[in-house]
Amino acid sequence: MSISNIIEIGRRSLFAQQSAINTTGRNIANVNTIGYSRQRLNLRQDLTGVSYLGSFGKEATTQIRQSFTDMQIWRENSSLGKFSTDASTLAQIQDIFAEPTDAGIANLMSDFWNSWNDLSNDPDSETAKIVVRDKAIQLSNGFNRVHDELINNHNQVHLEMEDKVIQINNTIEQIASLNKQILNTDDNSLKDNRALMVDELSQMVDISVAETANGELNIAIGGMVVVSGQEVNKINTQSTNTNGIWNTHIELEGTQQKINISSGELGSLLNLQNEIIPNTINKLNIFAKSFAEKINEVHINNTNGITFFDTNVTGAGNISINSDFINSPDLVGLVNEGGDSSFAIEMFNLQSESIIEGKTFGEFYTGIITIIGSKVNEANYLNEAQSMVLNKLEIDRMSVSGVSLDEEMTHMIQYEQAYNAAAKLVSTVDEMLSSILNIV
Repeated sequence: MSISNIIEIGRRSLFAQQSAINTTGRNIANVNTIGYSRQRLNLRQDLTGVSYLGSFGKEATTQIRQSFTDMQIWRENSSLGKFSTDASTLAQIQDIFAEPTDAGIANLMSDFWNSWNDLSNDPDSETAKIVVRDKAIQLSNGFNRVHDELINNHNQVHLEMEDKVIQINNTIEQIASLNKQILNTDDNSLKDNRALMVDELSQMVDISVAETANGELNIAIGGMVVVSGQEVNKINTQSTNTNGIWNTHIELEGTQQKINISSGELGSLLNLQNEIIPNTINKLNIFAKSFAEKINEVHINNTNGITFFDTNVTGAGNISINSDFINSPDLVGLVNEGGDSSFAIEMFNLQSESIIEGKTFGEFYTGIITIIGSKVNEANYLNEAQSMVLNKLEIDRMSVSGVSLDEEMTHMIQYEQAYNAAAKLVSTVDEMLSSILNIV
């Protein structure tokens, strides 16, 4: 092997070790960077010719990632997105009912029944009738408040869902753009950014991801391809509103193809908007309407046709007492004068009768609260359990892709020693060459 070949070996080795030191330095500098994947410089033996045996050359800087773990995280992320959104929104719904507190319908209804009991003890008392009127107003206001807040919550969920679709479309556009950039450069930071985008997307909606031979990511939502290399197919919402209640499905933009979305934050919002909140409002409306109708039935029979609640009650949103009672509370139980308490007792006893779906008013309302409470508990449990699953997967990912300072410092020492050895080789050969030239 000639002296010039030895110098070339040394030169290549210097460049290779310098590149390795730079890569290690980049890893150390990004030890706390979110989404950063540890990089490794692949060094290989240069086999271009016999004269270069034993030298090193830079092949490529690659990320240390485990695609299987990434796929698992993206799948489990969707479940966490759903459970987390379920838990927070259902907790809001539970808070609206304010049970068990003085402001809750259960307590207001109890006060209403008790006011009739008090009236039965003193049927001719104007004060007792005023109390009945006031407790009825408070109960009506309680129904109105819960209904209106549920509607507001429903509308808020609808707006969040619309905004979530916008976020999803923006994210898939960014992923497609990164696919294009990655094809034209070896910058691994672009791959890290793309992986972060997919992390975010997977929490918003359930996705399936496939990597092509050229490194692009293709993504499908509900079986519909939304990212194909550099091409994007956006999604949009199709919504209807009937009597203040929204119903929405998701379509592939430009088509009438419905996309089945059951997980992720979007899946949760769709289920909350289309099913859970409307069902809760419907149950509350059935309760309020049946309550008003039954009270009116008894009151009409005992007061020559005077209704207790407004006759136009359709649900919890518009239940209100007969406006005549505002200025004339004496109209309550008008015909039962002279100490007759049977009317008030009949009203009081309504609370024990099975009236709605074979249940008492209290049992029916308790059923509504129990269902919500059960859903809240289930969502909290699933959210906590899923967080643990995802945390374990994140630890697995970090064990592969994360930067270990101890490991990187060890590599740094090895590369520095190799660099110094290569420099020594070049220096020694240079001295030999100088000696030979001096002899000549």
